[in-house]
Amino acid sequence: MSVSATETTETTSSPAISSRLFQCTQCHQGHCDLNHQANAMVCSLCKFTYPVKNGIVDFVPDWQEERSLAQTAMESSPVVRIYESRLWRRNPLFEKFNNISFEGEAQAIIRAARLIGNETVLDLACGTGSYSRRFANAVPAGQVIGLDLSRPMLKLAASITKSEQLENIQFVRGNALDLAIPDSSIDVVNCCGALHLFPDTEAVLNEICRVLKPGGRFTTAVFRHRSGW
Repeated sequence: MSVSATETTETTSSPAISSRLFQCTQCHQGHCDLNHQANAMVCSLCKFTYPVKNGIVDFVPDWQEERSLAQTAMESSPVVRIYESRLWRRNPLFEKFNNISFEGEAQAIIRAARLIGNETVLDLACGTGSYSRRFANAVPAGQVIGLDLSRPMLKLAASITKSEQLENIQFVRGNALDLAIPDSSIDVVNCCGALHLFPDTEAVLNEICRVLKPGGRFTTAVFRHRSGW
């Protein structure tokens, strides 16, 4: 498995984290604010409402597109339950195959992100939040957005985060090809173990570039082709 980071060419200082961090995916112009009475995010312009359940904002409540085999697996309760256990992500055979342990990969990613502690981080395809939580601990004065399409994964992620009393993470159900995030608003985007699974990798990379601030970083761990099987 390859772990890497890329950086845009221009560097600027990071402004304070905006309370208007989410952009409407219907009109793509308005920002979304939390309406406590409606228990939803509401667009400031078109007034489209995105439900909030179990602390998770759903920006694709009517998602109907056909899922890949990998996406279907990530919606499966048995897979969700074992995802962070030694039966899956921390399995010694998995680590041997990847030539790196999960902890080693996580440490490499955090180092590559070059965090100061006040960044806004997007953890793309966050799953159960194993990286989101590490980023949250690394940016105590910042904010982490954990985004995934799987409701079961996000529900477990939110539950674990609550038990660990991490208050600077917001989990979001969303589409990586149409991120509910304004242009140039994210300091670091992370995507581990999923970039090679998206149906249109180029479109996802374009979205990552769009939301990154000038000087922002993109960290990723992906499988890469070699001469062997």
